[in-house]
Amino acid sequence: MDAYDADVTIIGYGPVSRILAIMLGKKGHSVIVVEREKVSYPLPRAVCMDHEIRRVMMANGMAQSITACSAPSPRYQWFNQKWDMLLDIDWTVESISGGPEAYFFFQPALEAAMHARVADCGTVEIRLNQDAISFEQDEQSVSLTTRDRQTGEQHTIRTKYLIGADGANSMVRRHCGIAWEDRGFKADWLVVDVELNDGVVLDIPSAGQHCNPSRPTTFVPGGIRNGRPLRRWEFMCLPDETKEDLNNPEFVWHLLQPWVTPQQAQMVRHAVYTFRSLVASRWQDGRVFIAGDAAHLMPPFMGQGMCSGIRDAVNLAWRLDLVLTGLAEQALLADYERERKPHVTQIIDISVHLGKIVCVPDQDAAAARDQAFLDGTAPPPPAFPFLAEGSLWQDSDIP
Repeated sequence: MDAYDADVTIIGYGPVSRILAIMLGKKGHSVIVVEREKVSYPLPRAVCMDHEIRRVMMANGMAQSITACSAPSPRYQWFNQKWDMLLDIDWTVESISGGPEAYFFFQPALEAAMHARVADCGTVEIRLNQDAISFEQDEQSVSLTTRDRQTGEQHTIRTKYLIGADGANSMVRRHCGIAWEDRGFKADWLVVDVELNDGVVLDIPSAGQHCNPSRPTTFVPGGIRNGRPLRRWEFMCLPDETKEDLNNPEFVWHLLQPWVTPQQAQMVRHAVYTFRSLVASRWQDGRVFIAGDAAHLMPPFMGQGMCSGIRDAVNLAWRLDLVLTGLAEQALLADYERERKPHVTQIIDISVHLGKIVCVPDQDAAAARDQAFLDGTAPPPPAFPFLAEGSLWQDSDIP
């Protein structure tokens, strides 16, 4: 019973799983990744990363590839229906990491770069097309049962630790009986990505929110694909509309018409998402942990969804490394949730605060909001949070 198939097994193979596998693999720890799909999802989802996450990518051997698929962020500007500016967030300023505060990127290219780094780690095994069915744990290990989606054959993986990076519908979270805590935001939005034709330059602000009660709209860069810039629009579903209404390609181009035309760009994809603000009540169950969308969901108005998941992975990676090498007791792992949950909850609440500024479909309410911003009585957005407790050195620790 002392034999293990892996030190760490990760369910899911998105960006959170990949960076965790890289950070553990390059330290020589054995990792098995279980992913239900055959191939990586070929279209973008996340488009924004902040300077800290870019630094994580560069520190893990992806400096050249991330430069090729991303571009520095412009200013992030919020306008009312008449295009009066309500908020001007300067993401172009120099960050503590060097370079600007934020970057926009093409996710499939980023994931390809991460996959190449995973492949360089001789101790990481990726098992695609495998369903994670169930797991059991004792004081020494976790036993995970998987099923091959093509053959139906089942396998058991005995691992020291199990990480559920398996998305919003996480099997791991549900299997552990972990409930969601709702932070009070829910709205359906249509997300559209287009690739601009050669030579096309759009006469629109670079990145921001059109806080238009007739149609609240987000517009941001989408990174670079094959040398061409991509753009993203997100349109809020109005009270009298259905998801099916918004997802009709003809209606999508109708919504895009004031911004970009079929003669200027090719549509890459369109999909309706329900933006939520949820955080898991617990992030650990014995030797089992959850991370990324399995642990938290947020509206996209801060561009922090993927960033927060990467922070989870970084936090878990150094803890697991110290415990697996015998340099720390297992109790160190308990501070993962203690550090990450309050931090990401504050980020979710800020995203909800910003979302409630944008998502106002009523003309009178929007007019009152606009006046508060224009006369300076609207409260400023809360500051980005810092870690407050956990495995932290504090001045009070000095004897």
